[in-house]
Amino acid sequence: MITSSKIVQICFVVNDLDQAIAEWVETRNAGPFFVGKDLSGVPIDYKGTESSLAISVAMGMAGNLQIELLKPNGEGPSVYSDMFAPGQTGFHHVAAFVPDFEQAVRDHVASGHEMNSRGLFAGDKFAYMDTRASLGFFTELYEDGPGLRGMYRKIAEAADGWDGKTWAYPLEDALS
Repeated sequence: MITSSKIVQICFVVNDLDQAIAEWVETRNAGPFFVGKDLSGVPIDYKGTESSLAISVAMGMAGNLQIELLKPNGEGPSVYSDMFAPGQTGFHHVAAFVPDFEQAVRDHVASGHEMNSRGLFAGDKFAYMDTRASLGFFTELYEDGPGLRGMYRKIAEAADGWDGKTWAYPLEDALS
């Protein structure tokens, strides 16, 4: 049995990060977005093989839900290319903090969801579980640690009282 956790983020794979941010700001009043361009070298375990992510990313708030816009920068296999061919875009995954990260991964695997990849971001563990067969998208699990929680808090605080005009900040500002 998989323990249910509150979804805190939805992610979309995009081709043009700046255009996607502008569309979310203009059509959904989402923001501000914290942007990291050309992030590479984030080490991951991809299907049992050491690899690294090569992405550009923007994270902002739409109400109480974080929106992640992600542009893959690499050509190699990844959790993103497993769902979308180069040039394709769309909804990719939901993310949730889980109280016991390793147990949540084991529960997903026991339920038939392959662990696609895992790694560390902001000092905390994350894993992408392949829930496409049952849900139609990937599920990203987060270790409930201070790095990721702090990043989420800073992004939410920036959205509180946001003026709707300044819409891009460096991702590093949310990670410090």
